[in-house]
Amino acid sequence: MKFDLLYELQMPKPHDERSEYRCYHEALEQIVLADRLGFDTVWEVEHHFLTEFAHSSAPEVFLSAVAQHTKRIRIGHGVVLLPHQFNHPIRVAERVAALDIMSDGRVEFGTGRSSQYEQGGFEINTDLSRDMWQESLEIIPRMWTESPFEYRGRFVNIPPRDIIPKPLQKPHPPIWMAATSPQSWEIAGRNGIGILGLTIFVSVPQLTDRVRAYRTALKAAKPVGRFVNDKVGAFTTGSANCATPVDHLRTLPFYFADVRSDPTNNADLGLAKNIAVREGMRIQLRLEFINAFNHPMLNSGGLANSQVVVNPASSTFGQTVSSNQQNYARRAQFMAKFIF
Repeated sequence: MKFDLLYELQMPKPHDERSEYRCYHEALEQIVLADRLGFDTVWEVEHHFLTEFAHSSAPEVFLSAVAQHTKRIRIGHGVVLLPHQFNHPIRVAERVAALDIMSDGRVEFGTGRSSQYEQGGFEINTDLSRDMWQESLEIIPRMWTESPFEYRGRFVNIPPRDIIPKPLQKPHPPIWMAATSPQSWEIAGRNGIGILGLTIFVSVPQLTDRVRAYRTALKAAKPVGRFVNDKVGAFTTGSANCATPVDHLRTLPFYFADVRSDPTNNADLGLAKNIAVREGMRIQLRLEFINAFNHPMLNSGGLANSQVVVNPASSTFGQTVSSNQQNYARRAQFMAKFIF
């Protein structure tokens, strides 16, 4: 098992003129320390328009600075957004190769397509975004290994050209895909690329099922690159120096669960309830309004006014969650805080 770091460059309000400066430079200092401590990879996201949640819209610039301040930690794009209206595949191939050269061959190439909200800002047809991602995913490794390169496709046409520079790693850096839905795990397996999943909103049994589906799909993979990357990454939140599970829970401000469907049958909510009952805790319930773009980190309405503290062992626990959720016509997100 290897331990990595994932950075969004989050910046909660209130902001001042130097908030972003501090955010970037403090993150860089942390990564320099992580390099000395032996962490394996640092991953940097690409997001757009997500004030507070992610101020990392130019990860290739930030990761270039990381490469020059570190010696051994691997440099992960987590991820580059591949629909061509975000990033043309030629520019992706060029930038990733240049970063690989400047980092002495330490790049991990993660790919994705982002949320509907971000796609809308670039006038991307959401219904076509996965097909756009797939086309760019298939041709970028070829740009690194073929010269000249020529392509005529559904979204991109490229006349015969030498795409330079070429990456230092041969035949090319490892390729990955970000996954937020169960089907994404199978898609990554079929493409022969690594998977970057989450444990947020996903229970351990659910994660086990997704890894199993990924491994099954790998057996019939048609790799988009020159080799299969069969590694799995699962990003989570946590803390150190916790003597007991309850000590760990004390360090977590909220436990999140997606309750778009029946909240009383939600696996994550059930997990929170079981932990609380076992440890004799109460749970503070909140519901957070989620805007129409369905991005779980975009909160257009603030925390709900309705907020209750309940005994999770009571027979009315599920009814309390359901009645709170009915206050909203669109998506809601359950927030459970453990009370000690």
